[in-house]
Amino acid sequence: MTIALHLVSAVVGDIALDVKAGSVTLDEAWAPYAKSDLTIALPNAATLTALDPRGDARVTISAARSTLSGGAFVAQSSRTFNLSVRSLSIDHNEDTVELTLASDEALLQSYGLISTTPDTSALAHQTSVRSIVNEVLLAKIGASLAAGDADADFTTTTALTNMMTDPATTFITSLQGYAAVNCTVDKADTSWFVAGTHSGNLYNPTTADSYLKLDPNTAALQNGVQAGKTYTLSGWGNVKVKCTGTSQGARERTITIFVTAASLGGTVEYHSAQLPNTVNTPTQVGVTFTVPADATAVIGRAYLGNTIGQVRWNAFLLVEGDGLETDGVTPLAYWDGASAATAFYTYTWTGNANASTSTRTPLVSRDPSALTWQPGDDAWDFIGPVLTQAHLRLFCDEQRVWRLVDNTYSLDGRVTVATGFNAYSASDTISLDAVASDGTPLWCDAVVVKYTWTDSTGAQQTAYDAAAEDSAQKTMLVQYTRPYPGPGAAAYILSRVQGQGRTLDLTAAVDYSATPGMEASATLPGTTDQTGYASSVSWDFSADTMTVGTRGLIDTPPSAWVQLPENETWLDSPVGASWISEVV
Repeated sequence: MTIALHLVSAVVGDIALDVKAGSVTLDEAWAPYAKSDLTIALPNAATLTALDPRGDARVTISAARSTLSGGAFVAQSSRTFNLSVRSLSIDHNEDTVELTLASDEALLQSYGLISTTPDTSALAHQTSVRSIVNEVLLAKIGASLAAGDADADFTTTTALTNMMTDPATTFITSLQGYAAVNCTVDKADTSWFVAGTHSGNLYNPTTADSYLKLDPNTAALQNGVQAGKTYTLSGWGNVKVKCTGTSQGARERTITIFVTAASLGGTVEYHSAQLPNTVNTPTQVGVTFTVPADATAVIGRAYLGNTIGQVRWNAFLLVEGDGLETDGVTPLAYWDGASAATAFYTYTWTGNANASTSTRTPLVSRDPSALTWQPGDDAWDFIGPVLTQAHLRLFCDEQRVWRLVDNTYSLDGRVTVATGFNAYSASDTISLDAVASDGTPLWCDAVVVKYTWTDSTGAQQTAYDAAAEDSAQKTMLVQYTRPYPGPGAAAYILSRVQGQGRTLDLTAAVDYSATPGMEASATLPGTTDQTGYASSVSWDFSADTMTVGTRGLIDTPPSAWVQLPENETWLDSPVGASWISEVV
């Protein structure tokens, strides 16, 4: 018979609490991952103030188990739990206080964005979910992720149209215009180009106001622009002969847009940055402009803008919007209908090649609104759909260490429960209808994820993601009131619940080293030994017991290699226990 000594203490700051009863649970399926219910003797007013959850109170629980050996108690395992106070309830009849404690996911769950405008800062980090979590979320609560490799790209996408009908300056047709004014244009300069096979070189200027028209002269609002919208026109330019004569001022070596409207008081010019006045220094420049509702004319020009010099122009891109990628930082790279497909987009002409507009179509529908944090929304609801789609899990352990992990995450060590060793009781359940404490099904073989949100135009949108096993019989519906982040969430959720149709809930002697993610093994009468993983561990301080939840259980006969003693490999298996026939 083992004689054990259990010691449990708790402090708030440096104030000791008188613990009467309580429990702590770690559960990989929960958020928060760690929760505790603690009963303490009613303390004085100062201690109650220190425990007030409105003051960011934290309680540290220390628990230890020792066993009697050789007339003295020898420490076997211990653990501390640093948790935030979520609620406090005083029982004046019993002179006790009930405390509800939780790990720091609760901080993100209660932190709503305090702003009058949406937070789009996550877009600048969209190539790394790890960076989004660190820089956008955890920074809000003064925390950061522990080192790790689990990460995912969450690049958002948008469909666009290049409204230039001959963007590569092929000059095959006259649809785009490209007429030279106050200079001559070489329509087949092969000395430099970005797109197509040549550029248009402006040379032999007759005045400083020398330029290439970028309009087809088919309408007052050129190139299909519409009143009330914002556009960006960019292009690549390269000085062939340095400009050293009389300058046209702000227009020289720029793309310039002229917008005429009464509301503007006439015609207003919008200029891109100037090309470097250095020979063979190719540069992309662009200009963003808004067309007023009363606009009567919009025209564009690519300037030489000097009485001496030569400038080559090529690769024009006219799009609606600010001309930036969805990260809000990177200028759009040039593309047209001949551009090769990428990991995110395909490209095509809307009509004849080099004589029509062209489109960029996302391969994965993931609107930037999926990374837009709305005022008042809590941080956990914002990041949840992103993590699920990326097949990642974010949790904070009982020591306030934040981790971002994928499905390969596991911990060293093993939780062993065996009759005659440390087992007190066990329940073996196979159920299609079992649910967690929050009502989430513990097993399914099909998942449908429903997203509902309001888009930038105010329209209600709905999208679905789904995944299922063959001949599925039970479907779990998961609903998010967030923009659709692309496919993948349903498959991830399904992978997380697989192996949970059968569960062993094991009550055993306390071991404070046991942790979800460790291997778990159970040896019980009347059933084949089981191995899998611990999914939850709960310590009951009043009963001096722990309860271990499991997942991914498999029958494990004595010949299985996982049953071999520590430091022994399958190469050491006895005759008749060939690894070929062993269970893995």
